Amino acid sequence: MPPKRKPTTPPTSTPTAVEAAPAAPVAPIVKEEGERETWVSLETAPEELRADITLTNGQCFSWRPSSPNEWRAVIDGVIVAIRQTETDTLARTCSPCSWDLVPRLRDYFNLSHDLKPLYARWSSGHQRLAVIASALPGLRVLRQEPVECLFSFICSSNNNITRIQSLVDKFRSNFGTHVAEDFYSFPTLEAIAAIKEEKLRELGFGYRAAFIVKSAQQVIECGGATWLISLRDKPREEVQQSLIELAGVGAKVADCVALFSLDKHDVVPVDTHVLQIARRDFPKCGKLERLNNTTYREIGESFRDAFGPHAGWAHSLMFAAELKQHAWRLPETLQAQTPKKAKSQKRKISE
Repeated sequence: MPPKRKPTTPPTSTPTAVEAAPAAPVAPIVKEEGERETWVSLETAPEELRADITLTNGQCFSWRPSSPNEWRAVIDGVIVAIRQTETDTLARTCSPCSWDLVPRLRDYFNLSHDLKPLYARWSSGHQRLAVIASALPGLRVLRQEPVECLFSFICSSNNNITRIQSLVDKFRSNFGTHVAEDFYSFPTLEAIAAIKEEKLRELGFGYRAAFIVKSAQQVIECGGATWLISLRDKPREEVQQSLIELAGVGAKVADCVALFSLDKHDVVPVDTHVLQIARRDFPKCGKLERLNNTTYREIGESFRDAFGPHAGWAHSLMFAAELKQHAWRLPETLQAQTPKKAKSQKRKISE
C-alpha cells in the first residue's frame, strides 16, 4: 500500500439536457480501415439513457459536443461519437477500431443496471426525487477507465468544470497519444509518472502537479492499472481508504473515483453543496453545520438508508437537479427550493 496520510477533512464543492431535439443530419466522414461509418443503436430506451444529461453532469470531462445532440470522446484509443435521438442512443467510431463498439459502450454506460426500476424505487419513498426523476429521465453513472477517472479528478480539486475540462485536454494533448484531428488518448500511468512537475506547472496545473506525478508513482508501486481495476472487487470502505492514501486524493475525490469507475454504486461524494441538499431533504441531517469526517459519513449513510445499493446514482440525479442548466426543467416549486449557491455552473470541486 502507499504510505499513510493523515485523514483529509472533506470538501467544499462538485461538478453533471434538454429534451432531445430531432436528430441532425449525419455529417459524412471518410472511412478508414476498421472504422464504422454508420450509426448503430445501443438498443436503450430514453428512460434508460439520455446522453445530454449523463455526459455533461461533471462525472466525466472528455466528451465534446460536435453537433446538436452529438458528442465525441476517445475511448480505448478510438474516437467515439454518441448521438441522442428522441427514441434511442446511437454510436459510431470516427477512427480505426479493432473492438466491438456496442458491447464496449454498453459497459461504459453501465447498461447492465436497469434505470427505470431504480427511478421507481427512489421515487416511491422520496417525494422530491419523484418529481426530479420525471423531469430528468435517463441520467446514469458511467463506468469509466479508472486511471483516466483518477487523474481527471485529481485535476478537479478546487476547480470549476470548464477549467477541469481545459486541464484534462492539456493533459491528453501534451502527454497522451495522438489519435486523429485534435483528439488524443489519455496518457498511460508510466507516461504520467515520468512527467516533470515543472512542465505541469507551466501548463497551469499549479499545486496539483506534485500530486499527479506522486500518485502515478504510488499506483505503479501498488501494481499499476491492474491494481486500480482490482479495487472493483473490494468492499467500499477498503476502496475509499486505498484511494485516500494516494497523494492529492481526499474523501470527495476518492468517492468520485469509486462511484464513476470502480463499481461502488452506493458511494456518495459529499461536498458543501451536497451538505445543503442533505440538510434540506433528510431530517436527521437538518442540524449539520459543517463538513468533517463524521458528518461526511452521516450524510453518506443517510443517502444509503434512503436509496439503497445505488445511492450514488440517486445522489447524482438529485445533484443534477440543482444545476442551473437543468433547473428550468423542474416545476417552479422545486426551483424555489434550490439553494442559491447551487445555481452557479462554475461550482468548484475540492478534495
